[in-house]
Amino acid sequence: MRWGWLLALALMGCAPTWDWRELPLASGAVTARFACKPVSQMRELPWLDAGKPLPTTLWACEHGGVTQAVVLADVGDPARVGLTLRAWREATLANLAAQGPSERGAWAVPRATPQPEAGRWAFTGRRSDGAALHVQTALASRGTWVIQATLVGAEALPPAVAQAFFEGVAFGQ
Repeated sequence: MRWGWLLALALMGCAPTWDWRELPLASGAVTARFACKPVSQMRELPWLDAGKPLPTTLWACEHGGVTQAVVLADVGDPARVGLTLRAWREATLANLAAQGPSERGAWAVPRATPQPEAGRWAFTGRRSDGAALHVQTALASRGTWVIQATLVGAEALPPAVAQAFFEGVAFGQ
């Protein structure tokens, strides 16, 4: 019996510490909560704007076996926001080889503009080598800005981690 407690204590010592910090992104247009220091890069996503590359900024890092990412883009035209949200969701499901139906839930982002295509999805995907991925991704907008927040891990995502991450995203003043 004593060995069981020692093993449990040893395993707890191996668990990653989730030291959350809120960071302003895009000159304060958005704030996001990460458990690691994200690296930023610019990307152009051709599928978001009918084949015309749409510039985006990605902030991402990995901690405890979970990749945390936030992507922000200005679509420039309010009429394109809903189409972009839908295309982004479909591309994410395709890129991560979603298996079976995704579970849709609400995502309440402070100061977001209500959009029918916004929300949060959880699904199992596949890496290129066939290994399973547990994914939670969410999309929201404010004005012409569109944001995607995503968690990806090889193991099931801890609910407290997902809650802290998604609740930490907000549009700026």
